[in-house]
Amino acid sequence: MKRDRILAGDPTQLPNRRHAASLQPTRPLRIDADADQLDRGLARLVVAILELVRQLLERQSVRRMEAGSLTDEEVERLGRALQVLQRRLAEVQDSFAIDRSDVQPAVDRIGDLLRNMDP
Repeated sequence: MKRDRILAGDPTQLPNRRHAASLQPTRPLRIDADADQLDRGLARLVVAILELVRQLLERQSVRRMEAGSLTDEEVERLGRALQVLQRRLAEVQDSFAIDRSDVQPAVDRIGDLLRNMDP
């Protein structure tokens, strides 16, 4: 119960009460954004994630083809699936007026993070 009060911000439950008492309450945090900006921002995030997944799937497909672990039929199906994914991604980008250059920096940063992770 005591922990809940701390997380809820009850200053009387903090370990250092003198310090907590000296803090003045501040204005509540508000985010001033309109719905269109939020929708577009969320759409950019979704497109960036989908683009990253598409690129990862494409790279994995190329690796598997080069390794010879796919049959000709699997290569065809994979190629068609990647084309459909790319078309759908383009449709989402068009519907939210998102240019590829809007999301590519985020995709690159996420890709860099993934490459730098320990295996």
